[in-house]
Amino acid sequence: MITYFNPVQIYTVTEIPSKIIKGEAKETPDNLLISGDFDSVVLRNVELYGEILIDDFRPFAYGLRSYRNWGSKFGLLFGFYYVDPFSLPDTDFRFEYAFINQYTYTHKYPINTYTHYDSIIGHKIGTDADVLWLNLKHWFAADIAASLTYELERHGEGNVNKPHEGNKGASDNDEWEFLSGVAESTHSICLGVSYNSIGKCSLALEYTHFWIKNADNQTGVNKTKDQVILSGQYRF
Repeated sequence: MITYFNPVQIYTVTEIPSKIIKGEAKETPDNLLISGDFDSVVLRNVELYGEILIDDFRPFAYGLRSYRNWGSKFGLLFGFYYVDPFSLPDTDFRFEYAFINQYTYTHKYPINTYTHYDSIIGHKIGTDADVLWLNLKHWFAADIAASLTYELERHGEGNVNKPHEGNKGASDNDEWEFLSGVAESTHSICLGVSYNSIGKCSLALEYTHFWIKNADNQTGVNKTKDQVILSGQYRF
C-alpha cells in the first residue's frame, strides 16, 4: 500500500480505512504493531526510561473507552537508574515496572501470534502479566561486584495461545481484565556475586528464593523453591 511508503507516518491512523470510520466494516486489511521508547538523564546520576507498545488501538470505533476494549492490546514499561545513591560510591540502584495487558501478543489466527519456536517475541513475562523489579549492586573492585534483587511477577490466566473469542460470537464491546481470573504471584529474593574481566572471562554465582502464591493460577496453592545458578565464560 502506497501510504506506508512515507517514512514519517502515524501507522495506527493509516491502518484505519474510511469504511471503519463510517461503520461499514469492523476489521482493517492490515495488522500493525508500533512501539516507542524514551531515555532521559534528568540529573547527573539519575536516568529515567520507558517504552510503550500499541496494537489495534481504535478510538474511532470505541470512543474514549477504546483503551479498555479487548482489542486494545498494549504493553508499558518504565524505570529509573540511580548511580551512587545517597552518596554511596561504586553503587547503583535500578527500579523497573512492566505491564502487558490481557490479549497482547495474541491473534485470532494461531500462526500470527507473536512467538518464535513457542517463545514470546517481546517482554519475557508474556501476556496478561506484570513485574516489579528492584536491583542494588555494589562494586568492590573494577571486576568484582555483589547484588541484591527483589522481584514480584504476577500472571493472570491469559496467555499467548488464548485469544479473545471475538470471531466466535463474543461481543466486540468486551473489555480486557487486569490480571484475569486467579492471578499467580511470585516474590523472589536473589543474592549474586560476579567477577568480570572484560574481554577475557566472567564468572557469576546467584542464589534465589521464591515464594509462589496461587501456583499455576490455582487458588490457595502456595509453593516455595530455591535456585542456584553458576555461570561462566572464557574467551579464547
